[in-house]
Amino acid sequence: MLKGHTLENTLLVADFDRTMTHWTPWCASAFWVFPRAPWSSEDIQKRAKELFDYYYPIEIDPDIDDTERALYMKEWNEKVMTVLWDHIDEEQYQRVMGYAIDNILIRDGIKDFFSSMQDNWVPIIVFSAWVSNVIQSVLEANSIPYDSIHWNELWFNKGRLELINQWVYIWEKNWHSLPLNIRKIWSTRSHKILLWDSMDDLHMWDESRILSSIWFLTSEKISKGHWLNYRIWFDHVIESDTCDRWFLAEIQKYLESTK
Repeated sequence: MLKGHTLENTLLVADFDRTMTHWTPWCASAFWVFPRAPWSSEDIQKRAKELFDYYYPIEIDPDIDDTERALYMKEWNEKVMTVLWDHIDEEQYQRVMGYAIDNILIRDGIKDFFSSMQDNWVPIIVFSAWVSNVIQSVLEANSIPYDSIHWNELWFNKGRLELINQWVYIWEKNWHSLPLNIRKIWSTRSHKILLWDSMDDLHMWDESRILSSIWFLTSEKISKGHWLNYRIWFDHVIESDTCDRWFLAEIQKYLESTK
């Protein structure tokens, strides 16, 4: 099942939206809770949905060149953040945090799996190109452990929502984008388990530095025409939000057998 992984040599790296969470169309994620919250204006809902309808098919299309896709994803990231800056005040922000906790649902088995990794001293990195404040609130509300996070952090400056760290785009979620002290601590971890859902998450690690076992968890159906490509790119493909618990439990069981 795993390529030489042990508890001592493994590092767990996970995307958040649609990977650690159940997926429902364009709403239950770290950005989309903002436009989908019940009190959101029709304008923000309309703008957000237009962006999703245009860019999401590009994100999941395996036939698009990676360089071209990266440019589209950068545009998408910038535009959705602009939607937040234009529409979200401090009162709305606080209400969205509560709405996110209630409406972003963690996948079956994720909490147990992450807790097991922490108990066995396997480091956990959570990567996302979306809104860290939402992600952190959801993880803490669900008591899901992590060692390091890499995402876009927002806060208010003179009443306006602003980005307080450097932009994190999808293709920047990799080893080199982590703080130097984090890379030093975990540089001896030679194997990784990678949980992801997007074609651009192929950039979530530097393949020359670490031997990978890659796990693709998604609730979307893969077309027959693209199935072979997915089988080439990913070791395991899960196409359901309901069968993850047994799969993650098998990984956990295998790793614990290496003690």
